[in-house]
Amino acid sequence: LAACRRILGEVSEAERTAAGEYSSPTGELVITAPVVFGRLHVLPVVTAFLAAYPEVAIRLTLSDRITQLVEEHIDLAVRIGELPDSAMVAMRVGAIRRIVCASPAYLAEHGT
Repeated sequence: LAACRRILGEVSEAERTAAGEYSSPTGELVITAPVVFGRLHVLPVVTAFLAAYPEVAIRLTLSDRITQLVEEHIDLAVRIGELPDSAMVAMRVGAIRRIVCASPAYLAEHGT
């Protein structure tokens, strides 16, 4: 009887696992992003994510330098601009346009 109860308990546990009952994210996630963009846009998303999934530890590195993702054990990088060809998987999440601004006095002195 004890062996049957143990087996039924293990089957029940396996069914809960297969159904996703224990699928809450856990572990560490390492993210890098440019400094200003990271503070303005990435940090609020990370804060909301941590509130929803407290079992995840996030290490957010804000840096404008080019990072070596594999060598520095970075899971996710947010970058702005053209990306060089690589074996990495990249996904466009938005677009920006560049605008050159100058005072009328500067343009009068240096041209447009």
